Amino acid sequence: MSAISKVLILTVAYGQGHISAAAGIAEEYISRGSKVMVADPCDADSTGFYTLSKAYYRLCVRRAPWLWAMAYAQTDTADWRSKVTWPIIRTATNRLADLLISWRPDVVICTYPLYAYMMDHLSELRISDVPYAVVVTDSLEISRPWVKSRTNFLFVPDGYSASMLRERYGLPDSVVIESGFPVRKAFQQFVDKGEPSMSQLNILYGAYLSTEATVRQIRSLFEVFPQAEIVLLAGDRCAKLFKRLYPYVMNGSLTLLSSSEQMPALFSKAHLYIGKTGAATMFEAYASCVPVIANYALPGQEQGNLRLMLRDGVGCWAGSPGSLISSIQELLQNNAAKWKVFRSNMRSLSHRTRGAACIANVLEERLS
Repeated sequence: MSAISKVLILTVAYGQGHISAAAGIAEEYISRGSKVMVADPCDADSTGFYTLSKAYYRLCVRRAPWLWAMAYAQTDTADWRSKVTWPIIRTATNRLADLLISWRPDVVICTYPLYAYMMDHLSELRISDVPYAVVVTDSLEISRPWVKSRTNFLFVPDGYSASMLRERYGLPDSVVIESGFPVRKAFQQFVDKGEPSMSQLNILYGAYLSTEATVRQIRSLFEVFPQAEIVLLAGDRCAKLFKRLYPYVMNGSLTLLSSSEQMPALFSKAHLYIGKTGAATMFEAYASCVPVIANYALPGQEQGNLRLMLRDGVGCWAGSPGSLISSIQELLQNNAAKWKVFRSNMRSLSHRTRGAACIANVLEERLS
């Protein structure tokens, strides 16, 4: 039984990283007997701004990453402290205040930095004195808003990021804590699926490139690896991609999925993950010991995740269909020797994926 009996976890629907981190932390506290509430105060917005901003994020991911690069570059100079009282955000701040007063948690855990500034503001107004922690969901490329609130707990996924934050911002060791990413336990089951080969190659492919680029890459994969089995995470483009890739679906070599609720099972069967370097999927791949071939990295934080992956020696970058094919061929050479090295490195870095337990342990020790 945890000494922390009630936990409020705050998340936001900008990408899967914040949501997945919240789910992993919630799972850990529930297993310890704590009562848990996972909430997105931004859902209280009635102006339409939140809905519009989520659509803007999806647009940037799918069609205009340069727009995201511009927005991300502004975060280091933006004053996030003042944002919590803006009319378009004030509703979310008030919603958080209502949750604190009505539910009375022992601790608040923020997987998005804006909520930490809301906690600062509510503390100044003496509405709340609840301790709060910030869980950073990306590596190496960590923008200033993550670190400028008054929290005493800043959890990061890896030691490189922890050292960078201490040096760049002069933060004390007691505040910056290398915890690992809070990956759910379902991913942390090692499955010995055998080494990949030309005749046995299972690929999990995340379709974050344009439709045309995705179709070209899938066709190229089947031309070179005709016996491969590919699961394509197609999202809301499932019907469109089905029409373009119909022959592969009908012969049983390609499976299209519109949602990723089966991710633990999909990773357990895959030899490789091909896709973008979003934090949630990256660390889920680490936990599942599935080497990664990255073909997309959103400017800013996802480029930091890519750098961590390359530094850890658990995957490679392939920015074109040709380099994707050559990367797979290289992994399969000499009885998949390089693939085995990547997978071995992932197993040795399992601490990168056990953030939920570390976060709960640190908070319990310091707050009990």
